[in-house]
Amino acid sequence: MKTMTRRFFAGAVAGLAAAAALVASPSAHADDYPSRYVTMIVPYAAGGPTDINARVLAAALSNVLGKQVVVENRGGAGTTIGTAQVAHAAPDGYTLLFADIGLAVSHNIVKASYDPERDFVPVAFVTRSSLSLVVNPKVPAKTVKELIALAKRKPGELQYGSAGLGSPPHLAGLALTRTTGTNMLHVAYKGSGPAVADVIAGQISLMFLGPAAAAPYVKSGQLRALAITGTERSPALPDVPTFRESGIDLAGIDTGTWWGIVAPAGTPADVVDKLNRAVNKALTDPSLKEKFAKFGVNVVGGTPKEFGDFVKSQQAYWREALKDVKARQSQ
Repeated sequence: MKTMTRRFFAGAVAGLAAAAALVASPSAHADDYPSRYVTMIVPYAAGGPTDINARVLAAALSNVLGKQVVVENRGGAGTTIGTAQVAHAAPDGYTLLFADIGLAVSHNIVKASYDPERDFVPVAFVTRSSLSLVVNPKVPAKTVKELIALAKRKPGELQYGSAGLGSPPHLAGLALTRTTGTNMLHVAYKGSGPAVADVIAGQISLMFLGPAAAAPYVKSGQLRALAITGTERSPALPDVPTFRESGIDLAGIDTGTWWGIVAPAGTPADVVDKLNRAVNKALTDPSLKEKFAKFGVNVVGGTPKEFGDFVKSQQAYWREALKDVKARQSQ
């Protein structure tokens, strides 16, 4: 009887160990993933560039995965509210962050409850877009070099607008002033729309704006475009030179703004790989590429490591850039 009891408990323990191993195995997660809908958090309000990119991808990704990918907007506090929600979510692949440059920057500007290097794993690079520097037509500068010379003659008098602290236009302005050694005042708005309106009205001097969004204003004469980030000119503004052509390297934002997907740290590697393959497959859809092109956005794709390396380089640059800004402000 004792022998049978010992065998029974030994068998039960072995069974429990096997079950535990199965649950802990990444492949056990990936085999039936996803078994329900996936939530993709956008750390901005609805309607902006990040939200639009996320929704275009979510529709295509839903078809590839066979389960709906639901976009939820969790804006506020310089993207840290939505980002924190994902950082503290279960690492099971069902809560993802549709991240932009804010992932590399916001925690240096606003107090955050997460560490972007520790609390996330990269999934996939999705898209990137150029940014154009536009000024009010009354600003006496027809080129970037003329604008820089003007800013040096009148330190602190030129103002550049943005969609808020840590937004791509804000960071592009920081990169410009840091690279050129100029002093221009940043004015943060609640979205790019009010900032554009004030540049057109002459309330502020300039801002960075996506080429597709800037093109109608430039063509109508309401704004003047001086330069564009990236290695190539934009089809939306073909006559506008790149910053590189103008002899300026904007370093951390030279290639423009970007978007990608990250998951909570601890998400099984097999789930991350499955998601990465699904994203890359979705990005090959001609209709998806066409939709992105209308917004002046280029498809990227690639491996989790490639995206992770890129994000790390962005984090390193902006960590030092923001230290420099704080040091100058304290002087």
